Amino acid sequence: MKEESKYVILPQKSGKSKWYKHPGHGYGNFDFSKPPEYDSELGINRYLFINEKGDSWYLPLERKYQGSRWEKSPHAKSDYLRYLKSSEKPFDWTVAVDTLQAMWGDSQIKDIILKSIATKSPWDELIERLYKEDTWRSISAGEPKP
Repeated sequence: MKEESKYVILPQKSGKSKWYKHPGHGYGNFDFSKPPEYDSELGINRYLFINEKGDSWYLPLERKYQGSRWEKSPHAKSDYLRYLKSSEKPFDWTVAVDTLQAMWGDSQIKDIILKSIATKSPWDELIERLYKEDTWRSISAGEPKP
């Protein structure tokens, strides 16, 4: 039985990788002609990945850092429920907004989550609202916590 590589794509000195279907970003390839960005928290390089639409991200090559959709991560539901519980008291929106801004920037995802907190939507409703959004997250040393 062939052992699985620790990389989704083997690092190269230059050029573009073969086409690869990234589970969160679609078909594309890594451009090794561009210098990698070093992730000091994880101690790894992230390489420029460009999908067929021309969208780009700096992503890790190591399989163990590939990630998944945010709402499928083990901490997502507990983080959201913590926000909901906090919103029952006089709620400091600054913490929620700052945390979600750090994770999602000025994206629709941040707005959907904030609206769900404001309307006290159950977790299942939030998941339905996020269904068509790109909530893919690569693994990082730590995400902002509420």
